Amino acid sequence: MKALKGTGKTIVLFLVAGSPVATDWIGDCEALLYIGLAGQASAAATLELLTGEVNPSGHLAETWPMAYEDCPSPGGYPATERDAVAAEGAYAGHPAHLSAAARARPTRGCAL
Repeated sequence: MKALKGTGKTIVLFLVAGSPVATDWIGDCEALLYIGLAGQASAAATLELLTGEVNPSGHLAETWPMAYEDCPSPGGYPATERDAVAAEGAYAGHPAHLSAAARARPTRGCAL
């Protein structure tokens, strides 16, 4: 991203992912369109969004941490043993972001 930003051109990023990912680069792009796992018609839908035929809208299904360290259990992954242990207890997932001092981007349920 830093190399692209250095070109001086406008950067519009289309992110295809099935869950939150590290986004420490987000300040280097002018626009971000999160596609998610849109399936078979995603190319046509993305084109409609890119050309302004439809307005992007929706709600996030998950909270996106600002950095990996803001995840509920950053010390447990990647697993060093055979099994990964989810050590969050009752504060797994979104409740962990609410209960901790973790920094997060727009949270689960946020309208886009």
